[in-house]
Amino acid sequence: MKSFEHTGFWWDPRAPETRWPRTLRFDPVKGAVLSRTMPLHPSRFFHDSKEFDVIHGESVTSSRVTLLHCFERSHSDVFANAVLVGFHAESADPAIVTAAAVIEHLDEWWGPSAITHDASSHYPNVGIGYAQPDDVEVYADADMQMSICAGPLTSFERRHVSLAEEIRLELRAAAPQPLSAFQRRVHACQDLRLGSAQLGSGDGVCSTHTRSIGRFQPGRSSRPRIPRSDQVAAASRRAMRTPPASLAGR
Repeated sequence: MKSFEHTGFWWDPRAPETRWPRTLRFDPVKGAVLSRTMPLHPSRFFHDSKEFDVIHGESVTSSRVTLLHCFERSHSDVFANAVLVGFHAESADPAIVTAAAVIEHLDEWWGPSAITHDASSHYPNVGIGYAQPDDVEVYADADMQMSICAGPLTSFERRHVSLAEEIRLELRAAAPQPLSAFQRRVHACQDLRLGSAQLGSGDGVCSTHTRSIGRFQPGRSSRPRIPRSDQVAAASRRAMRTPPASLAGR
């Protein structure tokens, strides 16, 4: 998952008439932080509230953003444990029908890659291709279907092109379910991946951390991205003594 940012106006849904210009920055390591873009005003952000379940925002490109399980780290920064891009959730546990999570090192565990290199091209000529593979269903029951999916992460600039493949776990519910129901399934998959890593290591210890990002669909065909960093969230909980919900388990 690449870093990104959204600049716009943000507000506490309990007081939507008061809106503040701020920039949300997401980094796969540092997590999601909402920072002020103007000099500090004598009045506090969100009426002196230290913790809030939901924050709404709208970027300059008219994208709706929801931040979940947030807390103030300073007078200028608010840390968010989950980011939903594409709609405004009315609660911290909204009903959705589709979710996807990217678990650290899942691509190494999965193995196959759809990125190809054209061996007939010789330096300085380069030929690289990508063919979208079919989803692989790994589990299904009456409530939910689980698949492993792949997709390209691309960047095209005038003198720079990059291509990477993202392997994600996608869950589709038969009917809208709370976000927490998807979180429990993701936790179970992470525990399975960590267990298999431990069984496959020589000393029986897995030193990797799990992080996840995802896409969530509030009853629509489009899937807004929801990035978050569990490793940072866990460290922040220890530092701030807050117990926010986690998308990715330890």
